[in-house]
Amino acid sequence: MVSGPAWLRLRFDFTADEPLLIPGFSGSAWRGLLGHALKRSACVTGAAHCKGCLLASSCAYPVLFEPTPRTAPDAWHARRYQHLPPPMVLGIDPTWNGALPPRPAPARHLSTGDSFRLDIALIGPACERVPHLIHALIIAGELGIGRDHGRFRLAEVAMETEPGNQTWQTIYRPGAPLQQVQLVSPQPPPMQSDALEISLTTPTRLKRHGHLLGPEDLDAETLLLTLANRLGLLAEHYGGDPADFAWSRLAPATQTLTLEYSELAWQDWSRYSSRQRSRMQLGGLVGALRLSGPGLTELWPLLWLGQFVHIGKNTSFGLGAYRLTMA
Repeated sequence: MVSGPAWLRLRFDFTADEPLLIPGFSGSAWRGLLGHALKRSACVTGAAHCKGCLLASSCAYPVLFEPTPRTAPDAWHARRYQHLPPPMVLGIDPTWNGALPPRPAPARHLSTGDSFRLDIALIGPACERVPHLIHALIIAGELGIGRDHGRFRLAEVAMETEPGNQTWQTIYRPGAPLQQVQLVSPQPPPMQSDALEISLTTPTRLKRHGHLLGPEDLDAETLLLTLANRLGLLAEHYGGDPADFAWSRLAPATQTLTLEYSELAWQDWSRYSSRQRSRMQLGGLVGALRLSGPGLTELWPLLWLGQFVHIGKNTSFGLGAYRLTMA
């Protein structure tokens, strides 16, 4: 059993009020729109930045988009944790459809009345911000998404009853009260195979010694080390026991793994950052790899949990998504 933060997976269903064009890489559009709508609805000071704001610890916007350590860190921790991982992960549509080399993700053209959805995972204290998130997405629909700012409306919000079971329970419809949500500390099901296929379904940005890894560079140790560091950091700051994800405990198991095959490619993606006033390149790895070996039993909780919080850089945009298949 591992001890990680409680989390909540939400599914937001929308209806298009007019024709919409949703970009193929929708994570940037969703994150930008949601951030704009949340700041509009939650910020009462009108300040341009959250740093130094007296209300930052109680405001929904910095909790979800610009989290800071809850306690004053020493100098070493201040350097390490000056940018905490956001406690929110977007579940966007996969950008990799199984073909290599990967093709650009196509934009979605929706007609008036068409339905579409967005999944969002909230981690730790962010789970308390469900009403703020719902209200922000209602405002987001009025602002519109995509290049033409096509408007939409929120139709329904559902929560997954247990992480990974794909059973969704409605908790909100417009005009009705919000139902109480149940938080759980997710626990993985039993491992039932001695081999796993890992499919990277959105661009995955992994680094070694400060450099992004290409298709020929990825190995099992780097993949699992990155995942252990992310889950340990989430546990340290949002609830749970970081020791469960300590690399010193998990590293020996990785030495027993075999990377049977790796069919990966680089999928380019760029986004315009209004804050930095420049276009940013955020491509990453997509494709599949297969791991086998006796160490999988010990590493299975790590891999299973990682499906819901993603891996690598820019997970708040929906990057670093993967799914597991027992081989």
